[in-house]
Amino acid sequence: MDSELPLESLSVESMHNGHKSLNLTEQVSWAGFPTYASELGRVLENCRAPRVVADSVEMRIWELSISNVTVSLVWNDFPNMVSLESRDDLGDAVIAKAFLVLRDHLVRKHRHERP
Repeated sequence: MDSELPLESLSVESMHNGHKSLNLTEQVSWAGFPTYASELGRVLENCRAPRVVADSVEMRIWELSISNVTVSLVWNDFPNMVSLESRDDLGDAVIAKAFLVLRDHLVRKHRHERP
């Protein structure tokens, strides 16, 4: 992973529990997840430092507080994906806002890269 914030998989999906998941990237390794989490927190607004909930070779789950709402930042080994996951309606709203913030981040980045 480079120092950029990969977001090639940026999309919102509904999970089995009816709440939202924001897919972010397939490019982050287990070892690269902490750096990615830090960079993501820098880009998202009102995001506090993560708390480790689960840390295994197959999955890493860290809780992030965004605008005082807790969501899970998840790294999954198979299929390889980093995502933000909601637990409730407040989390769904945070996921929707995070999608817009990250989409705008990508737009600004691409405008800056144009010659």
